[in-house]
Amino acid sequence: MYKVNSKVMHALHGLGTIESIEEKDILGSVSTFAVVAFDKMQVMVNLNSRNSSIRNPITQEGVDGVMDHLRNCTPELPNNHNQRHKMILELIKSGDIEKTCLVVKGLTLLSQKRDLAARDAKALEQGMRLLSEELGNAVGSAPEHLLDTLTQTCLENEKELVSA
Repeated sequence: MYKVNSKVMHALHGLGTIESIEEKDILGSVSTFAVVAFDKMQVMVNLNSRNSSIRNPITQEGVDGVMDHLRNCTPELPNNHNQRHKMILELIKSGDIEKTCLVVKGLTLLSQKRDLAARDAKALEQGMRLLSEELGNAVGSAPEHLLDTLTQTCLENEKELVSA
């Protein structure tokens, strides 16, 4: 389970720290909540819920697997803007780092072909922030130092395909 002062990943807000764990009585039912602090806000997350939206961040050992997935995954984002946006939101909200990789790679590749729509650019920024925070925490690096590395990793296999 989670402990006070431990780091957690929130599906939408990124890396946070558990400040406290509290029990609250809501309509006669007692639930356990974690108060998670992020840069500019705090969020209470119901720990009794199956979909609590937080999870333990990956460790140093998981970094290579995530980078390999980012390098080798083949995202298939819809061409229709509304369908693409809906799919991207579902992938990010899942909280799964591999699904976030699909979003980041798909939108990075799309940005190489044309300018991104405002919603796509914002989703790419959010996905990059989520990945860089989690990977930065795992390797002990500042998230902003990883942004170029993530972009280059997304483009690696694409360059090989073009030059072949």
